[in-house]
Amino acid sequence: MPTSKYKDDLIEFTYDLNDGKSIPVMTLSFDRNNYTTLYVKYKIYPATMNCKKKVKGKEFTADPKYFDNINIKNSLKLSKVEKEFCEILNYNSDEIKIYLNDKQRITRGHMAPKFDFIFSGDQKSTYNHLNVCFQWTSVNNCNCSAIEEGIRAYSNESNAIFTCYSGSMGVCTLPDRDGVPKELYIKCNNDVKIPVPKFIYRIVINDERCEGIVFMSINNPHLKDLDREYVIGNDVGDRIDWIKWDRKNIKKGYSYAISVPDFIAAAKDFPLKNLNTTGLLGVQSI
Repeated sequence: MPTSKYKDDLIEFTYDLNDGKSIPVMTLSFDRNNYTTLYVKYKIYPATMNCKKKVKGKEFTADPKYFDNINIKNSLKLSKVEKEFCEILNYNSDEIKIYLNDKQRITRGHMAPKFDFIFSGDQKSTYNHLNVCFQWTSVNNCNCSAIEEGIRAYSNESNAIFTCYSGSMGVCTLPDRDGVPKELYIKCNNDVKIPVPKFIYRIVINDERCEGIVFMSINNPHLKDLDREYVIGNDVGDRIDWIKWDRKNIKKGYSYAISVPDFIAAAKDFPLKNLNTTGLLGVQSI
């Protein structure tokens, strides 16, 4: 399996060779103050569609250098999250079940998915809390999964290598008893609260042609109305035919597609401002 090391505010997962060189697997930008990963960068190859499919999953690991005295698995127990959200929203234990129950809960979602990597060691390295953001179950299992599968298939069909930046941003909100939006956090110990993100995003850039696209999924299946603030650029999702999604279904994670420049302009905290593209990737002409 690849090893991780911290370098210039980035965490690199690499295979270290005997000659001192290394083979990169993925690079992460980690926010130590908020215990969140801003993005994971890695490559998708045409052969990724032929990745090993029967590699057993493993327990998520948490490097104490980044998650000292933090038990994320324990913090995500349904009973604990119900209690925390009751406090945030001023709900009682019965009322909170409209949001949290056996079918809909907060789960650990891979930022770089297991099947975006060909070999078993690479796949196992994705089971790391550095590669996790908190997602609602239906968002993770539906439109986010459809986007992942579509990107792999499109890389294969177009015989193109893609650079991906997978990440999350913002903080998900739900209305409290008085209808006031409240930000949602998972309390991991008395001092650490990790946000439930507002958006899950995936930037995809064709290495040869430099065309790019950004897929945005709203991480809130309980939205009543889709306010303008949720669509942060010119949505071209209807012109993409290689993602098999139910993209406007809020319960499955309302999703859309925008240009890389639109994303960079709207995502003020995104650390990479120089992602230059020549146009839109995989978008049908009007």
